[in-house]
Amino acid sequence: MKRHIPVLIIIMAVAIPASAIDKGFYVGGGIGVASFDVADFYEDYQPLLFEEGNPGFKFFGGYRILRYLGVELGYTDYGTVIKHEELRPVGNQSLSVGINQWDASVLGMLPLGKKISLYAKVGAASWDTDVIAENGPDTEDLSSSGTDLTYGLGLDLLFKKVGMRVETGWVDIPDTTGVMLVSFNLTYNF
Repeated sequence: MKRHIPVLIIIMAVAIPASAIDKGFYVGGGIGVASFDVADFYEDYQPLLFEEGNPGFKFFGGYRILRYLGVELGYTDYGTVIKHEELRPVGNQSLSVGINQWDASVLGMLPLGKKISLYAKVGAASWDTDVIAENGPDTEDLSSSGTDLTYGLGLDLLFKKVGMRVETGWVDIPDTTGVMLVSFNLTYNF
């Protein structure tokens, strides 16, 4: 994670001063459902039973520089998925995968009226995976981190200072089919 912080600092240093002249600052957060294929993170597991869902959440803040352009910084937690199976006589096998990211993005907005707009965003995400595989008495820590592309699409609805967003966001983690979060968010505009 520490090696990816300079990338985020550079993006923030470029984006924030450019947008500080505008009074379009906002903050927000939301909850949603994350989707990723657990097998992408550990190919050697035997077919495992699904144990628990993977709700996710996110927090973000940004500046709307122009009517059609904004910048945003955020944190997303894609939740944790645990799969397990009891194997006799060798014991239990389980796989736990948790994913989170810090990101910086540029947003392009298409106003559909005074209170509603569509938006698309693209940026860089510094992601971390927490992957623990257990096979009987053996435990492997397959955790990793990196910086890759993140992007999203959404619908933004504004009521005076409070707004709502529905968004689908993705991060491209190498050697996976990708990680996605569909979220419902509330925003506060200053």
